[in-house]
Amino acid sequence: MKVGEKIEKLRKEKGLTKVELTKKLGLLNSSVISQWARGRINPSMDSKRRLAKEFGVPVAYFQDDHPCPSEILAQKHSVLYNSISGAEGAGGVRDAAAPYEPGRYPRAKHIPIRDVVRGSFFDLPFYSSDGYLPLLFENLDDKQPFAFKIGDDKVFSGASKGEYAIINPTEKVSDGKTALLKIDSKYCIRKVSFLKDGVILRDGAKHTKSKEMPEIYGLVVAFLRLP
Repeated sequence: MKVGEKIEKLRKEKGLTKVELTKKLGLLNSSVISQWARGRINPSMDSKRRLAKEFGVPVAYFQDDHPCPSEILAQKHSVLYNSISGAEGAGGVRDAAAPYEPGRYPRAKHIPIRDVVRGSFFDLPFYSSDGYLPLLFENLDDKQPFAFKIGDDKVFSGASKGEYAIINPTEKVSDGKTALLKIDSKYCIRKVSFLKDGVILRDGAKHTKSKEMPEIYGLVVAFLRLP
């Protein structure tokens, strides 16, 4: 997470407007807060000390987080998808798959498809007779990415019926990422926001807060629509 994103998160959690935070920090203009949020500038060391005092966190908190391996991999996949897929539509969903040259990606593999999932909470299905998605996926470890088909619009607000959810298995994701989670004996897709005393799981406008972190089963790399 970027410094500006951290500041925005803390500001909203505390219920402060940008103007109110500006006054508390002794700044001249609230536009500085906006520029932090957009990543155009970073706060000075003096501002970081004031932010740390205001929000009760260490000064070291106000620095960019290094992405975890699964997110570095997801960024690599994004480049790969752009090379071998069609144009990206609204919401990051790809609407087509263009021809590609397998020889250009010697480590890449096709993505195996599991069966259809339906509902907000679902069982993780077995692999389908549909075989593989017509896309290559380059993985840096021995974990096998997979996909399953979205069977209705209740699965996740960011996905539509008929799309495929591309999952990269991992046990950790960073704040704000969309993940495949296991809660009790069921699975679900939620956007994960970490708090000091728990976690918020979001699905569009709906959200639930929990003090216990659910089991993370994988990072949702993309929702894909084939021709």
